[in-house]
Amino acid sequence: GIKTWADGKVMPAYLDGYDDGLIQKINTESSFWKNYEDAGVDLYSPEWKERIGLVLGGWSQMLWEKTGEMELRLDDYWDENFDSQNDVDDEYEYFQEPLSEKGGENTEIFKEDMLSFAHEFLVMAEASEKYLGIKLNDSGISQQTLDHIAQKEGIDEDAFRVFELIIETFDKNYDMRDFFKDDAGLTADEDSKVFIDKLSELPHSPAKREVANMMLQSFEMQKLDVDSEDEIVTDNFIEQIELVQRDKYEILEDFVDYAIKTYPELSGENPADFTDKLSASVSENLVIPLYLGVEPYSDTKDVILENLDGYEHFSPEAKKFMGGLIHNYFEAVKPLHEANKQRIDYILLSDNEQLLDEDVMALTINEYIEVLYRSDDLQQQIDRLQDVSQGEEAVYRKYSAFQEKRDVYHITDDDFRRMLMNAKIFVR
Repeated sequence: GIKTWADGKVMPAYLDGYDDGLIQKINTESSFWKNYEDAGVDLYSPEWKERIGLVLGGWSQMLWEKTGEMELRLDDYWDENFDSQNDVDDEYEYFQEPLSEKGGENTEIFKEDMLSFAHEFLVMAEASEKYLGIKLNDSGISQQTLDHIAQKEGIDEDAFRVFELIIETFDKNYDMRDFFKDDAGLTADEDSKVFIDKLSELPHSPAKREVANMMLQSFEMQKLDVDSEDEIVTDNFIEQIELVQRDKYEILEDFVDYAIKTYPELSGENPADFTDKLSASVSENLVIPLYLGVEPYSDTKDVILENLDGYEHFSPEAKKFMGGLIHNYFEAVKPLHEANKQRIDYILLSDNEQLLDEDVMALTINEYIEVLYRSDDLQQQIDRLQDVSQGEEAVYRKYSAFQEKRDVYHITDDDFRRMLMNAKIFVR
């Protein structure tokens, strides 16, 4: 009969009856790694299918929300770079010309963003089909297609059509209801924390590794979106702070003007621009913590100073003056914000939606705090998933090494006879 390894995989016929210590060791290890492969069977159960559906649903929803923006960028890019080919006699020459030289959006940035979007879609689509049976990608486009585009310089029309087809395919096949049960969604709170706890308790398996990495990618993508939102709410917060302290701005500008005239290393600075940056930096690093009721880091003022343009060229006298100016400016605006904070705290603690909606500063702070909490929650979940993922990767590397070791013996009988014949010829 057919001989097999301990895990049921067929053993080459030429090894039949061959008693070798290494082969026996590999055969024994086969049982261990067979159990490892089978240990992920729970991840295909109805319970886990629902949980994985939440992960992929949240991921797909975020990616779907980007399709409108990506489609607009594609349209603009086509108009700026490809439509104008009609004005070129040699069409082949036009498409060979690096598009970064044709104006419009930077080609490399556009290409990198589109490849990133396409890659996210392919990974998410592959996982959706494997774990949920939801087929999102029937375009025939694979990661190999994207790798080919990445290796080529610039973007030709074929690459453009690939990006276009990715969005068309997503648009055609995506239905959020396929992923969510009862309109549930995965967020960085109770659902995901429970999910990660249960995932970490499962035994090591290739499926656990895949789900951990998939979920990690989903949360990292969410974190990028929240980070972008954080930049917006931070800018809005600084803008409101600047309005509160606008009466002190002219005094700061006078001192900045004096510094520029006094210290040669500052002579090239524009007084208004330098004042704007300095005031905004004080607002972000010293005033925002005041409104949040937390102490700024002890070296915050030094950090503000070190982030000033050309700081590395400042003389000791200029550093001392600017350090004192940062301190004195914050002390001047601090009472204004302390008084304002009392009013804001009252509104935020009152749970009065009308008061909140009518006060721009309070509304801005509330949005900032919400984004801050979401960012912190996401980072905590990312840290936990990285721990799970790293543990799975360590085991998977050993599993891969075992497979490579055993594959050495998996040559065909014809190959084996040919090797013997070559050996006999060599002996002669």
